[in-house]
Amino acid sequence: MNLPHTLMPTCSAAPLRSQSLKICLREARCIPGHSKLAGQRLPKSRLASTAAALAPKPQPDGPSHSPRTCQTTIHHTTAFLRRVLPSRSRDGIRETESLEFWEEMLSRAQDGLSVPKSVQGAARVVVYSVDDYSGARLLVNALLEEPFGPDAAKVRVRERWKAAGDSSSLLLRYGRVSKDIDNAVSVRSSWLQQFPVPVEIQELSQNQPSSSSAATVLPSHITPLFSADIPIIVCNPLTTPLADLLADPSIPWAHSNTILIVTYSSTAPIPPSLLQRIRNSVPESLTVLFVDPARALAALEVLSADPKSASSVQRYQDGFSESRVSEVSAVISQKLSALQGTTTLNGDSVLPALRKQNALDLVADSIAACRRAVNAVELECNGVRRGVSSLQGQMEEFRAKIGVDVLGAEEKPEVKDALERARVGVRETMDRLTAWRMVWKVDDIADTVNASVSRSWCRDLENKLIFETGRLSVTQNFLSGAANSVVSSFPKTSSFHSPVLQNTLAQHRTSPTYAVSPTSLTAPIHIRRVQLTYPTSTLQQTAQRAVLGMGGSVLGGIGIAWAGWADQMGLLGMFGLGLEAETAAGLGLFSAVAGVWYSIGRWDKAKKRWWRDWDRVGEGLERDLRVGYFCFWYLEV
Repeated sequence: MNLPHTLMPTCSAAPLRSQSLKICLREARCIPGHSKLAGQRLPKSRLASTAAALAPKPQPDGPSHSPRTCQTTIHHTTAFLRRVLPSRSRDGIRETESLEFWEEMLSRAQDGLSVPKSVQGAARVVVYSVDDYSGARLLVNALLEEPFGPDAAKVRVRERWKAAGDSSSLLLRYGRVSKDIDNAVSVRSSWLQQFPVPVEIQELSQNQPSSSSAATVLPSHITPLFSADIPIIVCNPLTTPLADLLADPSIPWAHSNTILIVTYSSTAPIPPSLLQRIRNSVPESLTVLFVDPARALAALEVLSADPKSASSVQRYQDGFSESRVSEVSAVISQKLSALQGTTTLNGDSVLPALRKQNALDLVADSIAACRRAVNAVELECNGVRRGVSSLQGQMEEFRAKIGVDVLGAEEKPEVKDALERARVGVRETMDRLTAWRMVWKVDDIADTVNASVSRSWCRDLENKLIFETGRLSVTQNFLSGAANSVVSSFPKTSSFHSPVLQNTLAQHRTSPTYAVSPTSLTAPIHIRRVQLTYPTSTLQQTAQRAVLGMGGSVLGGIGIAWAGWADQMGLLGMFGLGLEAETAAGLGLFSAVAGVWYSIGRWDKAKKRWWRDWDRVGEGLERDLRVGYFCFWYLEV
């Protein structure tokens, strides 16, 4: 009689049946319950010092949602995903973070809710091997092999992958397999029929990238893993760290029925502190088991070698129980029985409950993917804010610092000091241009004043600005490189990746006005100095008119005095003035003095107007340097 070895089968020898039943009951009591670590209530035997397991957390009540309610939930969830998740067409997007993946998974789940109970098939158990050293194939061998089964059945189980070729998955079913199903193997194992509903196993190929290398599982493996009724993840902690594995979003850790199997050597006990640490690091709904499939297979081989020997049966029972392979069957049975206990129909209602639970788990997983996408965007936005704020802070620091270094502080302005020194130099020239000297230099006044302005107009400030041009150029190159680094730091998958902005910055850097040259800073000085040309020309014109007026008044006074003398001599006849010579001489002298006095006053007023123009141009120079100072080297970020 072939019994499921997960229930600790024994040989048919009558003397050993009672002992085997006791061991079977003892092993059943040691299978983990709800939220307690296996091994805490183990009897004092070899089993207490061997492999321990993290028991499954309390199972929630079965899905109480009707298929129609689940379909409505899936419909609203899909509409929400389209507003949050990125498309698969974007480079660098993980398969489990793309919109198309979750639309496909939710669509399959919705189709599964509509399948009639009569054609719903079996519960899907997907076994995923993290790497080539996890021992997943050994685990499946230990589950499906029967200790008293024929050798042909054992060989068929162990060599099941030979006919698969390069396929990435293999489906194991009980009984006849349809030819329409690729890579399906018929396995006559009672393990597949011992649960409340029929079970089929889908193995995923082991030659896939390890999660520890941050590689993404291929799409052909992700789909069955997320659509599985019971996903089983098998890993070897020596080759794949659990921390890296648990951080992989391509594995459905939040699935209600996910089981993490950690393979280990059952000859050495696991420290309780390690069990507690793993328990605190995994999700609440995740069941963690420690299994030694190699030891279970060794026990099966011992029993197959001599099934009638009492010592072989004892060694088989001890080895298989200490390997803890039976706990895998117990946890699967517990999960399926929990769903069966929440229904009011017969056992066939477990499959619809599994489909609804899987649909709700996929909805929760898709929402978790949205949460990860939103968190990633939020972190990226925070990084962009920090980068831009840092760059803007550096710009403002340079702006304030260089402005003070070059133009001086308010209590010690460089521009005003330079204008005062220039005023002193020009005033010496203007003071020498008195009214009498002006008469002899009336045609050279503009040249004299312009030469004095050219010698004195902010020469020290101009030299300082030319020196500061080098510092500004270095600062500009630094800020330009920092801005380009910020813009270029975003990958192509980022929403902040903008070739338009990069092109704009590149065009700005190559524009003719971008480079800082000496004339960029000294241009206001030259422009304002040229503006003094017009007041100087006006000053010369006023001097020329003053000289003409002075000469006319002197000549007029002489004419009046001569006319008075000629009238007294009777030389003018009827054209005489009728004045005595003394009166005419006094009137002529008065006219000449008044004309000279008026011309001198006009010249003094012209010089005062010129100084007012000087002050106005000087104020404009200071304003140009302070307000438009950074217009020659600003950067847009």
